[in-house]
Amino acid sequence: FLFDGAPEGAFLLTGSSNQPFTILSSAPADAAAIAEVGLEGTALLEIIRNVAIDLMGPMGQGIIDAQLSQPITADGLTALDIINRLNTRVQAAMKPAVADGTEIHPGMVLLNGKIAIRLEAIGDLLESVGPLLQGAGFMPTEDGSAWTYSSPAPELPIEVRLESLPGSNDLLITTSSESRDWFLTSGTSIGDSAEVQAALKGFPEAGLSLWYDDGTLGALQIDNTMADLRESEQLQPVMESLVSFMKAFTGPQSGVSYLEEDAYRVVSRQPTSYKTQAA
Repeated sequence: FLFDGAPEGAFLLTGSSNQPFTILSSAPADAAAIAEVGLEGTALLEIIRNVAIDLMGPMGQGIIDAQLSQPITADGLTALDIINRLNTRVQAAMKPAVADGTEIHPGMVLLNGKIAIRLEAIGDLLESVGPLLQGAGFMPTEDGSAWTYSSPAPELPIEVRLESLPGSNDLLITTSSESRDWFLTSGTSIGDSAEVQAALKGFPEAGLSLWYDDGTLGALQIDNTMADLRESEQLQPVMESLVSFMKAFTGPQSGVSYLEEDAYRVVSRQPTSYKTQAA
Protein backbone atom coordinates (compact mmCIF):
# COMPACT_ATOMS: atom_id res chain seq x y z
CA PHE A 1 0.00 0.00 0.00
CA LEU A 2 1.59 3.27 -1.14
CA PHE A 3 0.85 6.66 0.43
CA ASP A 4 1.34 10.30 -0.45
CA GLY A 5 3.53 10.75 2.59
CA ALA A 6 3.76 8.50 5.64
CA PRO A 7 1.19 5.73 6.26
CA GLU A 8 -1.59 6.73 8.65
CA GLY A 9 -4.98 5.76 10.02
CA ALA A 10 -5.83 2.07 10.27
CA PHE A 11 -2.39 1.16 8.90
CA LEU A 12 -0.89 2.26 12.24
CA LEU A 13 -3.08 0.01 14.41
CA THR A 14 -0.24 -2.53 14.53
CA GLY A 15 2.40 0.08 15.31
CA SER A 16 3.79 3.40 14.14
CA SER A 17 7.40 2.19 13.81
CA ASN A 18 9.20 -1.05 12.99
CA GLN A 19 10.33 -2.93 16.10
CA PRO A 20 12.71 -5.92 16.41
CA PHE A 21 10.98 -9.30 16.44
CA THR A 22 11.75 -11.37 19.54
CA ILE A 23 9.19 -14.19 19.26
CA LEU A 24 11.73 -16.52 17.61
CA SER A 25 13.84 -16.61 20.76
CA SER A 26 10.92 -16.81 23.23
CA ALA A 27 8.45 -19.27 21.65
CA PRO A 28 8.95 -23.01 22.31
CA ALA A 29 10.54 -25.08 19.55
CA ASP A 30 7.52 -27.39 19.22
CA ALA A 31 4.96 -24.61 18.65
CA ALA A 32 2.82 -25.24 15.57
CA ALA A 33 2.16 -21.53 15.06
CA ILE A 34 3.63 -18.28 16.34
CA ALA A 35 2.89 -14.61 15.82
CA GLU A 36 4.17 -11.25 16.97
CA VAL A 37 2.29 -8.05 16.26
CA GLY A 38 2.29 -4.49 17.49
CA LEU A 39 -0.77 -2.91 19.06
CA GLU A 40 -1.18 0.87 18.92
CA GLY A 41 -3.94 1.94 21.29
CA THR A 42 -3.47 5.63 20.53
CA ALA A 43 -4.04 4.98 16.81
CA LEU A 44 -7.33 3.25 17.69
CA LEU A 45 -8.32 6.20 19.86
CA GLU A 46 -7.67 8.62 16.99
CA ILE A 47 -9.87 6.56 14.66
CA ILE A 48 -12.70 6.45 17.22
CA ARG A 49 -12.50 10.23 17.69
CA ASN A 50 -12.44 10.90 13.94
CA VAL A 51 -15.50 8.71 13.34
CA ALA A 52 -17.35 10.46 16.19
CA ILE A 53 -16.49 13.88 14.71
CA ASP A 54 -17.61 12.74 11.24
CA LEU A 55 -20.97 11.63 12.65
CA MET A 56 -21.66 14.37 15.21
CA GLY A 57 -19.23 17.20 14.54
CA PRO A 58 -16.97 18.64 17.27
CA MET A 59 -19.54 17.59 19.88
CA GLY A 60 -18.74 13.96 19.00
CA GLN A 61 -15.19 14.23 20.29
CA GLY A 62 -16.44 15.75 23.54
CA ILE A 63 -18.91 12.90 24.06
CA ILE A 64 -16.28 10.22 23.34
CA ASP A 65 -13.66 11.84 25.60
CA ALA A 66 -16.20 12.27 28.42
CA GLN A 67 -17.24 8.61 28.24
CA LEU A 68 -13.68 7.33 28.05
CA SER A 69 -12.67 9.51 31.02
CA GLN A 70 -15.24 7.99 33.37
CA PRO A 71 -13.58 5.91 36.14
CA ILE A 72 -14.27 2.18 35.75
CA THR A 73 -12.40 1.01 38.88
CA ALA A 74 -12.20 2.14 42.49
CA ASP A 75 -8.70 3.56 42.03
CA GLY A 76 -9.89 5.83 39.19
CA LEU A 77 -8.68 3.85 36.19
CA THR A 78 -10.48 4.93 33.01
CA ALA A 79 -10.97 3.36 29.60
CA LEU A 80 -8.79 6.16 28.23
CA ASP A 81 -5.97 5.12 30.57
CA ILE A 82 -6.19 1.54 29.30
CA ILE A 83 -6.26 2.56 25.62
CA ASN A 84 -3.24 4.81 26.09
CA ARG A 85 -1.37 1.91 27.73
CA LEU A 86 -2.10 -0.39 24.82
CA ASN A 87 0.91 0.75 22.84
CA THR A 88 2.50 -2.65 23.19
CA ARG A 89 3.74 -5.79 21.43
CA VAL A 90 1.79 -9.02 21.45
CA GLN A 91 3.38 -12.47 21.14
CA ALA A 92 1.40 -15.68 20.67
CA ALA A 93 2.35 -19.35 20.44
CA MET A 94 0.08 -22.36 19.91
CA LYS A 95 0.44 -26.13 19.99
CA PRO A 96 -2.73 -28.16 19.27
CA ALA A 97 -3.52 -31.25 21.32
CA VAL A 98 -2.18 -34.58 20.11
CA ALA A 99 -4.62 -37.46 19.65
CA ASP A 100 -4.39 -39.66 22.77
CA GLY A 101 -6.76 -42.40 21.65
CA THR A 102 -9.88 -40.39 22.46
CA GLU A 103 -11.98 -38.75 19.79
CA ILE A 104 -11.63 -34.95 19.99
CA HIS A 105 -13.81 -32.63 17.93
CA PRO A 106 -11.53 -30.66 15.57
CA GLY A 107 -12.89 -27.45 17.06
CA MET A 108 -11.50 -28.45 20.47
CA VAL A 109 -8.08 -29.67 19.34
CA LEU A 110 -6.55 -26.20 19.66
CA LEU A 111 -8.31 -25.34 22.93
CA ASN A 112 -7.24 -28.67 24.44
CA GLY A 113 -3.66 -27.96 23.45
CA LYS A 114 -1.37 -25.15 24.58
CA ILE A 115 -1.94 -21.45 23.92
CA ALA A 116 0.08 -18.55 25.31
CA ILE A 117 -0.26 -14.82 24.60
CA ARG A 118 2.17 -12.26 26.01
CA LEU A 119 1.62 -8.47 26.04
CA GLU A 120 4.58 -6.27 26.87
CA ALA A 121 4.67 -3.92 29.86
CA ILE A 122 0.99 -3.82 30.88
CA GLY A 123 0.94 -6.50 33.59
CA ASP A 124 0.43 -3.94 36.35
CA LEU A 125 -3.06 -3.23 34.99
CA LEU A 126 -4.20 -6.54 36.50
CA GLU A 127 -4.13 -5.07 39.99
CA SER A 128 -6.45 -2.23 39.01
CA VAL A 129 -8.94 -4.33 37.01
CA GLY A 130 -9.10 -7.13 39.61
CA PRO A 131 -12.67 -6.27 40.72
CA LEU A 132 -13.80 -6.20 37.09
CA LEU A 133 -12.24 -9.62 36.50
CA GLN A 134 -13.95 -11.01 39.60
CA GLY A 135 -17.27 -9.72 38.31
CA ALA A 136 -16.63 -11.56 35.04
CA GLY A 137 -16.08 -14.87 36.81
CA PHE A 138 -12.30 -14.84 37.34
CA MET A 139 -10.89 -15.97 40.67
CA PRO A 140 -7.49 -15.11 42.20
CA THR A 141 -5.09 -18.00 42.79
CA GLU A 142 -4.22 -18.93 46.37
CA ASP A 143 -0.91 -17.07 46.24
CA GLY A 144 -2.54 -14.08 44.55
CA SER A 145 -0.12 -14.19 41.62
CA ALA A 146 -2.72 -14.78 38.91
CA TRP A 147 -6.41 -14.75 37.99
CA THR A 148 -8.10 -17.84 36.53
CA TYR A 149 -11.40 -18.53 34.82
CA SER A 150 -12.86 -22.00 34.26
CA SER A 151 -15.86 -22.52 32.01
CA PRO A 152 -18.83 -23.99 33.90
CA ALA A 153 -19.91 -25.91 30.78
CA PRO A 154 -18.46 -29.47 30.83
CA GLU A 155 -18.71 -29.71 27.04
CA LEU A 156 -16.49 -26.63 26.74
CA PRO A 157 -13.62 -27.20 29.21
CA ILE A 158 -11.88 -23.84 28.82
CA GLU A 159 -9.50 -22.36 31.37
CA VAL A 160 -7.99 -18.89 31.09
CA ARG A 161 -5.10 -17.72 33.29
CA LEU A 162 -3.95 -14.08 33.57
CA GLU A 163 -0.80 -13.02 35.36
CA SER A 164 1.79 -10.28 35.50
CA LEU A 165 5.27 -11.68 34.95
CA PRO A 166 7.77 -10.60 37.63
CA GLY A 167 10.66 -8.53 36.37
CA SER A 168 9.19 -7.69 32.97
CA ASN A 169 5.70 -6.37 33.87
CA ASP A 170 4.42 -8.34 30.86
CA LEU A 171 0.86 -9.69 30.90
CA LEU A 172 0.70 -13.41 30.18
CA ILE A 173 -2.55 -15.06 29.07
CA THR A 174 -2.59 -18.86 28.91
CA THR A 175 -5.21 -21.60 28.67
CA SER A 176 -3.78 -23.65 31.55
CA SER A 177 -0.88 -23.87 33.98
CA GLU A 178 0.63 -26.43 31.58
CA SER A 179 0.49 -23.84 28.79
CA ARG A 180 2.24 -21.37 31.07
CA ASP A 181 5.07 -23.77 31.89
CA TRP A 182 5.38 -24.79 28.24
CA PHE A 183 5.77 -21.19 27.09
CA LEU A 184 8.05 -19.93 29.87
CA THR A 185 10.33 -22.88 30.60
CA SER A 186 10.89 -24.57 27.24
CA GLY A 187 14.58 -25.41 26.81
CA THR A 188 14.74 -24.70 23.08
CA SER A 189 13.22 -21.92 20.97
CA ILE A 190 11.46 -22.11 17.63
CA GLY A 191 14.08 -19.86 16.07
CA ASP A 192 16.50 -22.82 16.19
CA SER A 193 14.29 -24.81 13.79
CA ALA A 194 15.72 -25.22 10.28
CA GLU A 195 12.18 -25.24 8.85
CA VAL A 196 11.31 -21.94 10.51
CA GLN A 197 14.60 -20.36 9.49
CA ALA A 198 13.93 -21.35 5.87
CA ALA A 199 10.34 -20.08 6.02
CA LEU A 200 11.46 -16.66 7.31
CA LYS A 201 14.66 -16.36 5.27
CA GLY A 202 15.06 -12.90 3.77
CA PHE A 203 12.39 -11.31 5.96
CA PRO A 204 13.38 -8.11 7.82
CA GLU A 205 14.36 -8.55 11.47
CA ALA A 206 12.10 -5.67 12.53
CA GLY A 207 8.61 -4.69 11.54
CA LEU A 208 4.99 -4.48 12.64
CA SER A 209 4.04 -8.15 12.57
CA LEU A 210 5.51 -11.59 11.96
CA TRP A 211 3.73 -14.96 11.72
CA TYR A 212 4.46 -18.60 11.03
CA ASP A 213 2.22 -21.69 10.86
CA ASP A 214 3.59 -25.13 10.03
CA GLY A 215 0.33 -25.98 8.24
CA THR A 216 -1.50 -27.38 11.24
CA LEU A 217 -3.92 -24.48 11.75
CA GLY A 218 -5.04 -24.41 8.13
CA ALA A 219 -5.79 -28.13 8.19
CA LEU A 220 -7.67 -27.78 11.52
CA GLN A 221 -9.89 -25.06 10.06
CA ILE A 222 -10.99 -27.40 7.29
CA ASP A 223 -11.51 -30.33 9.66
CA ASN A 224 -13.59 -28.14 11.97
CA THR A 225 -15.75 -26.87 9.09
CA MET A 226 -16.43 -30.38 7.82
CA ALA A 227 -16.73 -32.21 11.15
CA ASP A 228 -20.50 -31.96 11.55
CA LEU A 229 -21.19 -32.82 7.91
CA ARG A 230 -19.18 -36.02 8.24
CA GLU A 231 -21.74 -37.44 10.65
CA SER A 232 -23.92 -38.40 7.69
CA GLU A 233 -22.93 -41.84 6.39
CA GLN A 234 -24.22 -41.02 2.91
CA LEU A 235 -21.98 -37.94 2.73
CA GLN A 236 -18.91 -39.59 4.26
CA PRO A 237 -17.10 -40.53 1.00
CA VAL A 238 -17.89 -37.15 -0.53
CA MET A 239 -16.67 -35.29 2.55
CA GLU A 240 -13.43 -37.27 2.71
CA SER A 241 -12.70 -36.46 -0.93
CA LEU A 242 -13.60 -32.81 -0.45
CA VAL A 243 -11.41 -32.47 2.65
CA SER A 244 -8.50 -34.12 0.83
CA PHE A 245 -8.96 -31.71 -2.08
CA MET A 246 -9.15 -28.62 0.15
CA LYS A 247 -6.09 -29.60 2.19
CA ALA A 248 -4.05 -29.62 -1.01
CA PHE A 249 -4.28 -25.82 -0.84
CA THR A 250 -2.93 -25.57 2.72
CA GLY A 251 0.56 -25.91 4.10
CA PRO A 252 3.23 -23.93 5.98
CA GLN A 253 2.63 -20.19 5.96
CA SER A 254 4.83 -17.30 7.02
CA GLY A 255 4.74 -13.58 6.61
CA VAL A 256 5.79 -10.17 7.83
CA SER A 257 4.46 -6.61 7.65
CA TYR A 258 6.50 -3.45 8.03
CA LEU A 259 6.48 0.28 7.37
CA GLU A 260 8.50 2.16 4.79
CA GLU A 261 8.77 5.92 4.42
CA ASP A 262 5.66 6.09 2.21
CA ALA A 263 4.35 2.51 2.25
CA TYR A 264 2.85 -0.28 4.33
CA ARG A 265 4.32 -3.51 2.97
CA VAL A 266 3.33 -7.14 3.52
CA VAL A 267 5.40 -10.11 2.34
CA SER A 268 4.04 -13.63 2.79
CA ARG A 269 4.83 -17.16 1.65
CA GLN A 270 2.44 -20.11 1.43
CA PRO A 271 1.69 -22.91 -1.08
CA THR A 272 -1.21 -20.92 -2.55
CA SER A 273 -2.44 -17.36 -2.16
CA TYR A 274 -5.01 -16.38 0.46
CA LYS A 275 -7.46 -15.62 -2.38
CA THR A 276 -7.07 -19.15 -3.76
CA GLN A 277 -7.53 -20.66 -0.31
CA ALA A 278 -10.71 -18.69 0.25
CA ALA A 279 -12.09 -19.63 -3.18
